[in-house]
Amino acid sequence: RDVFLRYRESASSLAYLEERALAAQAYVSAAVQRNRIDSELSHITRVDRTVRCALPADSAYEKLLRAKHLGGSFAPSYDEVKSEATWAKLLDAAAADDARQDTS
Repeated sequence: RDVFLRYRESASSLAYLEERALAAQAYVSAAVQRNRIDSELSHITRVDRTVRCALPADSAYEKLLRAKHLGGSFAPSYDEVKSEATWAKLLDAAAADDARQDTS
């Protein structure tokens, strides 16, 4: 590394030489860290799964759908639900129901 840096340009001061060497080392250290993280995390994969949700009649989820006037479907479309807060409430209501809990 140092031979390459010295060959590329002639230094005008020791402070400049030191700063250039520190910058080059920082670049190499960052590249090594990035490569190490990539190799350590390469075993992680994304897994999507569908969980059956059989909610009882008049569940909290259905009550919330009716309260927000989204009763046309058990799964309203993204265009029907305008607010992120409403999506969060619907997800919380569906997840909190006893029928939704994974017992396996």
